[in-house]
Amino acid sequence: MHRRQVNKQPSFRIRAVRKGGAIFTVVTLLVASMVSILGQFNNPQPVGAVLAADPLTITNCAGNPECFAFTIDTRLNSTGATTGTGRVFAIPTSGYVNGASNHVYNWIINWGDGGAEQTVSGTGSATSAGISHTYATAGQYQITIRPVVTANGWFNAFGFGNSANGANDYSNRYIFKSIDTPFTNLMRTKGSSYRFAYVFDYITNTTEIPSNIFANISTTGDSNFYGMFYRTFSGYAQNSTIAAIPAGLFDFLDTSSGINLSYMFYRTFSGYAMNSTTATIPADLFDSIDTSSGINLSYMFNYTFYSYAYNSTTATIPADLFDSLDTSSGIDFYGMFGGTFSQYAYNSTTATIPADLFDSLDTSSGIDFSEMFQGTFWDCAYNSTTATIPAGLFDALDTSSGTYFYSMFSYTFPNYAYNSTTATIPAGLFDALDTSSGIDFSEMFRGTFTMYAGNSTIATIPAGLFDSLDTSSGINLSDMFTHTFSDYATRTATFMIGPTIVKTQNFYAPYTTKIGPTGTPDDYPIVDNITASQVIPTYNADTRNITAPTGIYAGLNWYRTDGTSCAVATPTPDCGAQVPSKLVTFPNNTEWTPTTSTEKGSVVFYSGPDSAEVSNITVIGWTDVDLVPKTVTITLGGVKTNSIPAGTDVSAWFTNIPAGLIATVTTTVPAGSISIPVTFSGIPTTTSSDAMDITIPASVLSSGANLTVESNPNTKWNITTAMATISEVVVSGQVETILEPQTAVITLTNIAIGAGIRMRDIPATTDITSWFTNIPNGLTATVESVVMSGDTTISVIFSGTPITTNTDAITITIPGSQLSPSVDLTVASNPNTRWNIINKSTPPVIPGPPNTGFTRNSAIELTLIVGLLVCSGVGMIVKRRYDKIN
Repeated sequence: MHRRQVNKQPSFRIRAVRKGGAIFTVVTLLVASMVSILGQFNNPQPVGAVLAADPLTITNCAGNPECFAFTIDTRLNSTGATTGTGRVFAIPTSGYVNGASNHVYNWIINWGDGGAEQTVSGTGSATSAGISHTYATAGQYQITIRPVVTANGWFNAFGFGNSANGANDYSNRYIFKSIDTPFTNLMRTKGSSYRFAYVFDYITNTTEIPSNIFANISTTGDSNFYGMFYRTFSGYAQNSTIAAIPAGLFDFLDTSSGINLSYMFYRTFSGYAMNSTTATIPADLFDSIDTSSGINLSYMFNYTFYSYAYNSTTATIPADLFDSLDTSSGIDFYGMFGGTFSQYAYNSTTATIPADLFDSLDTSSGIDFSEMFQGTFWDCAYNSTTATIPAGLFDALDTSSGTYFYSMFSYTFPNYAYNSTTATIPAGLFDALDTSSGIDFSEMFRGTFTMYAGNSTIATIPAGLFDSLDTSSGINLSDMFTHTFSDYATRTATFMIGPTIVKTQNFYAPYTTKIGPTGTPDDYPIVDNITASQVIPTYNADTRNITAPTGIYAGLNWYRTDGTSCAVATPTPDCGAQVPSKLVTFPNNTEWTPTTSTEKGSVVFYSGPDSAEVSNITVIGWTDVDLVPKTVTITLGGVKTNSIPAGTDVSAWFTNIPAGLIATVTTTVPAGSISIPVTFSGIPTTTSSDAMDITIPASVLSSGANLTVESNPNTKWNITTAMATISEVVVSGQVETILEPQTAVITLTNIAIGAGIRMRDIPATTDITSWFTNIPNGLTATVESVVMSGDTTISVIFSGTPITTNTDAITITIPGSQLSPSVDLTVASNPNTRWNIINKSTPPVIPGPPNTGFTRNSAIELTLIVGLLVCSGVGMIVKRRYDKIN
C-alpha cells in the first residue's frame, strides 16, 4: 500500500486554503470587518474570477447592504435562446433551510421595470406559486429583494424546490439569468442544515457562479454542515458553453468544528455546465474544507459532479481534488462517493481516473463503508478511448475496522471506459482491502464491472482478483457477486430460423459459465420466447456438434459458420451441403472454449429454405385523396438481394395493389441484404380491403428464381371512400329579417377503416361560414360546442340577417386543415337539407272603384281623409278632386 503524503499544517495564501490555523482565522475576521465597515466585498479572488456586485452600488437596493439582486430575461426558453414572448416571472419561495420549505418572508421587492416597489409577506411552500409579477413587455430586468425588518434568516424562504409546481415550474426557472449580489450572513439561518439547498436548482440559462457569492457567510463554530449545498447549483448553467466552477468558491468555509458533513455536497454541481466544451473541476475546489473533526461523512460527495461537463472533450478529474480532506476521525463513510463522477466527462476522449485520487483518505477509524463507491464512475469517460482503472486506486483505504461493506463497490465501473479498446481490470485492484472484521458483504460487488470495457479487445479478468478478501466473519454475503461481470466484454450467439425466428443469447463475461435452462452448459440456446412448434437445433458447446431439430424443421439444412464452413466444427450428417447464399460469417475465426467465451464476436446459426415474409401494416386511405405514405418491410430467409437502387418502382411486385397507388424502394438496398423497405404513395382510385399479394422477381434475388412472399393477414389494403353527411334541416327565414338561430349536425361516415377520418380540435363559436359554399349573404355558421380531436360529429348554428334569397340544397366542403388526415372533404348533398330564405310577404290587395288605381288601403285612407275634411267644411273641394281623379 502506498499513500501520498499530504501537508496537514495550517497554511496561508492570498486565497484561503486551509482554515485550521489561527493566522487564517485572524485574516478572515479582518476581511469580514473590512467588508462590514467599507461595504465592499474585498475577499482576494483569482485572476479573471467573476464577482457579484456590492449591493450598495445597485440603485434599487436603496443603500441597504442586506439586499439581494438577480437578473431575469422573460424571453429565455429551455435552450437559452431569447425567442419567447413571456412577460411573467414568479420569485420562488420554496427555500429548503432545515429541510423544510414553510419559511415566512416579509420583503420589499423592486421588479426593475420602473414601477412602484412592492411589500409582500407570507409563508412559502414546496409547491408555492411564489410572488408573481407581470411586465408590460418581454425582456431583461434586474430584481432586488431587501427585508422590511432585517433579522437572521430573513431570506430563508427564497429558493426553488424539488417540484415543478408553481414558481418551480421549469419555464419559470429558465427565465433566471444571473446572480448579481453575494449572500450576507443574515440572509440564511446560521448553523442550520440544508442552508443553501435547492436555492438555484436547475436554473439552466445562467452563465456563471460569482466567485464571491458566499464571501460574507460566517461558519466559525458551526458543527452541522448536513446538506449545506444540497443541489445548490444542480443543472445550473447547463446551456452555457463556457461556464466553469470558480476555483475559490468555498474558501469562505470554516469547517474546523464540523462533525456532521453528510450530504454536504450532494448533487451540488449535478448537470452543471453540462454542455460546456471546456469546463473542468478546479483542482483546489475543496482545499479550504477542514474535515479533521468530521465523524459522519456519509453521502458527502454523493453525485456531486453527476453529468458535470458531460459534453466537454477535455475535462478530466483533478488528481489532488480530495487531498485536503482529513478523514482520520471519520466513522461513517456510507455512500461518501456514491455516483460522484457518474457521467462526468461522458464525451471526453481523453478523460481517465487519477491513480492517487483517494490516496489522502484516512479511513482507519471507519466502520461503515456501505455504498462508499456505489456508482462512482458509472458512465464516466464513457467515450474515452484510453481510460482504464488505475491499479492502485483503492490502495490507501484502511478498512481494518470496517464492519459493513454492503454495496461498497456496487456498480462502481459499469460503462466506465466502455469504448476503450485497451481497458482491462488491474490484477491487484482490491488487494489493499482488509475485510477481516466484516459482517455484511451483501451486494458488495453487485454489477461492479457490468459493461466495463465493453469494446476492449484485450480485456480479461485477473485470476486472483478477489483472493485478498477475508470473509470469515461474514454473516450476510447475499448477492455479493450478482452481475459483477454481467456483459463485461460480452459475447453473443444468434440462432435464426428463416427470417422470422431470431434468438440472441448473451454469454455473460469471460468467466461466467454458459448455463442453459436445465442448468447445464450444453443445452443452448434458451428458448423461452419460442413456441413448441418452433423447435431450434441443439448446439453442444463441449463437442461443438449441431443436431437438427425434430418436427416441422427436421428437413432443413442447418449451418454453423465461423468464416469457413460448418466443417470447422465437428462434422455431423445434419450439417448438410453448404449453400453460400445461406451462410453468415462469424467475424472472429477463433473457436469458443467449451464452457467460457474468451473472444469477441458473434456466432450465428442459420437455416433455409428460401423464404420471405412481410411486416404487419395496414395501408389506410381514401379514394381520390392523396395517400399519406406508408412503408412496409419485406424480410428474406435463405436468399439475399441483388443491389436495388432507392426509388425503384416495384408496384408490379404487388399483384393486387389498388389503382392509382405506386410502390417504390425506400432506400438503396445493397447486394447481399435480406431486408427490402417499400413505401406506398399516390392517389388511389379504387377501394380494397384485401391482404397484399407479393411476388419478388428473380432479377433482384441471388437465387435467380421468383419468390412468393408468405401471405400475412395483418398486412393489407384498407382503401375506402371518405364520406360525410348533414342532418335533414330546412333553414327558413326572410331577407332583411333576423334569422331565428337554427342547428344542423355534420357527421363523418365510413370511419371503420383503422384510424379513419376525424375532426381536429375546433373551439366553440368558431366561424365556419366558409365551409358553406352557397350560404345566403348575411348569414353566418358557427360551431355550437367544442369539437375535440378525434370527434366524428360537429354541431353548427346558423344565424344572422340574410340579404339574399336562396332555396337551394346546402353545399358544404370541410377544409383539410380541420381534418385528420389533412384532406378537403365534400359533404354529401341532401335535397332535404336546404336553404329557404325568401323575400318579405306582400300585403293583400283591397278592391276599389273601377279603374281608380287605388288599393284597398289607399281607399280606406282616402275615405277617412274625406270624412275629416267634410266635417271641417272643405268637403266640396275634396269631392271635386276625387271626381277629377276618377
